[in-house]
Amino acid sequence: MPSIDQHKDEMPNRYTALLLAIKQIPQAFAANRKLIGWSLVPPFMVLLLAVLINVFRGITIGYLTRDPNAIGGNTYYAGFISQLGIFFWAGTAAICWFSYWLLKQAKTTSDNIVLIACAGALTLLLGFDDVFQLHEGFFPHIGISENVVLASYLVVMMCFLIRFQHVILRSNYVLFGIALSFFALSMVVDVFSLFEPIRHLLEDGFKLFGIVTWSAYFAEICWIELSGVKAS
Repeated sequence: MPSIDQHKDEMPNRYTALLLAIKQIPQAFAANRKLIGWSLVPPFMVLLLAVLINVFRGITIGYLTRDPNAIGGNTYYAGFISQLGIFFWAGTAAICWFSYWLLKQAKTTSDNIVLIACAGALTLLLGFDDVFQLHEGFFPHIGISENVVLASYLVVMMCFLIRFQHVILRSNYVLFGIALSFFALSMVVDVFSLFEPIRHLLEDGFKLFGIVTWSAYFAEICWIELSGVKAS
């Protein structure tokens, strides 16, 4: 256990390091200005979009920036299960694309890498639809029916399955099949409004199971690929 004298000796060193870091802020900024600049672009573009919507559509800025529960006057726990799903969507997309980037840096070439990249894009698409209610809100608002959007998602999923069939069958395909089954059950309950007394429990419950198992499947794929690179 460090003595009191040792702690006293460490204090000047900490202050010295802090002062040195403060003095080196200009150099640190110059050395990292590209990353700093690019990290500021996405939030700037999003806020610029909010301003343009406000100017041309008359929608208040706060309506676009505030939490939906705060806008609707709902309780803090409203929709918390749906919110949990967002973390898994975003986390899975991030895992896939970061793994893809690492594998490309390692100059790894295989269909698994393409699968990981496409899985990241597909996950982001499904996540955006879930978060922003695209199939039941946005697209019907612009004249595209919900059923057409859902059918389009099915086509995209079928293309994904056909393209990577041989890769999926060499992986933990049972887990992937479970994820797809849960999504299918959720969609059936939603489209046909089945089991009305417990419809939301089944629809959103199946979807949550689907999201988590989807996330687990692709996280395992990424882990296996990265472990192979590390071993080699």
